Amino acid sequence: MVSTYFTISPGSPVEPVLDELRPVSVVGLFGRSRMKPNSISSIVNASIPGANFRDDVDKNEIQCYHDGTSGILYLYLPRHHRADQMEFLEEQSSYSDYHDESVRMKVDEVQQWLWILSVCHYVLLFHPSQTFDISYIRLFRTVQRHLLTGGEGATRLQSPQLLFVFQSNPASMHLPTKKGRSTLMQQCRTLTLEMETQIYHIFRKCRLLNSELLSIPAPGESKEPFVLFVEGRTRLSAESGGARHVDTGMFYVLQLSATTPQYTPSNPDELLSGFITRNVRQWAEITSKITLRAWYDMAIQLQDIYCKDFVNRSSLTKVLNVEEEFSERRGKKMLPIAITAYSANLPEYYTVAQHTSNLTHAIHLLKSRVKGPAQERYVATLTQDCTDIWEDGRRGCEVLSLTGNPCGLAVHDEGRSHTNRLRLRSACNCGQTLSYRGDPFTLEAANSDFYTGHAETCCHSKVHGSPALRWTVSHLDGPYQSSQGMEQPGFVAGSQYLQAWDVGGRKGGRSKGRSFLGMEYECIRGHRFYGGPSGSLYQNCASHTNKPMVGQLMRIVFSTQEQLLLQLSVVYQGRHINLTTREPIQLGGNKITVIRLPFVYCDDGGRALPLDLDAQLRYQVLSRNNNHNNNS
Repeated sequence: MVSTYFTISPGSPVEPVLDELRPVSVVGLFGRSRMKPNSISSIVNASIPGANFRDDVDKNEIQCYHDGTSGILYLYLPRHHRADQMEFLEEQSSYSDYHDESVRMKVDEVQQWLWILSVCHYVLLFHPSQTFDISYIRLFRTVQRHLLTGGEGATRLQSPQLLFVFQSNPASMHLPTKKGRSTLMQQCRTLTLEMETQIYHIFRKCRLLNSELLSIPAPGESKEPFVLFVEGRTRLSAESGGARHVDTGMFYVLQLSATTPQYTPSNPDELLSGFITRNVRQWAEITSKITLRAWYDMAIQLQDIYCKDFVNRSSLTKVLNVEEEFSERRGKKMLPIAITAYSANLPEYYTVAQHTSNLTHAIHLLKSRVKGPAQERYVATLTQDCTDIWEDGRRGCEVLSLTGNPCGLAVHDEGRSHTNRLRLRSACNCGQTLSYRGDPFTLEAANSDFYTGHAETCCHSKVHGSPALRWTVSHLDGPYQSSQGMEQPGFVAGSQYLQAWDVGGRKGGRSKGRSFLGMEYECIRGHRFYGGPSGSLYQNCASHTNKPMVGQLMRIVFSTQEQLLLQLSVVYQGRHINLTTREPIQLGGNKITVIRLPFVYCDDGGRALPLDLDAQLRYQVLSRNNNHNNNS
């Protein structure tokens, strides 16, 4: 009889000339090989006389070879487990694209198997190892679910018989000596029976044998085993300057039969083809009879139903897209929780920095709970929802106060004054009163307005400096009592004492009594303390709190009987700012002199300077008489 080779693919342009008289047995060949690129074509072509299956064809093209001698029609799906599939998926730009393409491939695979299990008498599944590929179970269960609804209006050939071919590790099988042959044959028989038993119980437990989807005989029910173990030897051959693995065509096979078990090195065409032929012959009496022509017409009809115009593709996609469904449920649950996390502790109006910070926190929370393909979509939804909340009348003014805090109002024009809810605690000019003040947005509010409010009732201070950089000099009743310290509010316990001051080294005179000096620092919480005479404008606050603050040098306190003159200057941001430009400060007498320094410093143009932790205060003390003599 003449052998025939033809292909079946969606929209096949030419119908082949086929035999209309002789019945055929249809065998599907699918699976993977240990040989790269995981194709079984080299094994099949070496095993079946006249077969010439190729892998360089369209992925949806079914290659058909009718062996006229045996009457067997072989079907081959190139790269059923495509070796290049992962490489293709890895080229996708995002996880979402990767997932969508992966699901599409799975749907195509199920549709192909719906067709395969409808047109074959036997299906050979090749495995690259000695382990059964459990992924076939999920595949067949999906096919089982859609076979009845998807095949309405079409006639299946029959429930196909499954046969299994396992490739063993070359190091695990050896040609036996004559002495050990009987023992090895017993091991081979046991191995095959155990594998058949395992496969049968897996399919039965998964309820794949209770329907008309496929057929597997119970262990020991058939004369011929439905499991075959083969070992493929390889060699290296040079091609185009490189080396690759190729199949030698020699198999060492455990060829078992219920009646004549034997172990022989054989040619593939004597092994795999013999395994197929014996199983076809065994089940020939119960195999549905169909001619090649009738089979072709049925196959084309079923391909139109399952592959070309499959009406249940959407439901099939939903079944296979379990990850998408789970990810979607998690996204719906976590989205409102993430929005709540974004809105937590937000003021009525807030800046873009606060919006970005809270949004980042909310996105991190969402990503930690939502995985899978829906994650990117829900992150985008969360970003949009939070942005809508912010832009719906809650966008705050971006102007910062002189202490670095944002305005607490909504975005407004320049004619409206800036303010926020932050309250600072500060002492007045002389230090006798401690009260709350607003966060200043102007130099006038920082260095003048707050202190002016206490001037008439408490301080009676003399104001010095320009409108942009004001400082004051106040006098308290003396003399200073070193045993009590400065009895004023806000001082950290034990830090209210002035230090003894040796003014003997001043220019133009000698000390005439005991003198005291105090460098008073104050933090925005109202904690006050006297620091060392280093002249540093900033020191860490002496209060023991969980969140340490920075204290700023706000007052210099002098108590002396000497008649002295004081000159002050500050080195700030590399600028030398002379505070006593008009006249020096007079010290001495029975008074305690308190010099209140500026709260915020500025440049010559009246622009506030940023915080400078390295800023230094410098002062020079002269005798009053010498100073007058020098100026005369």
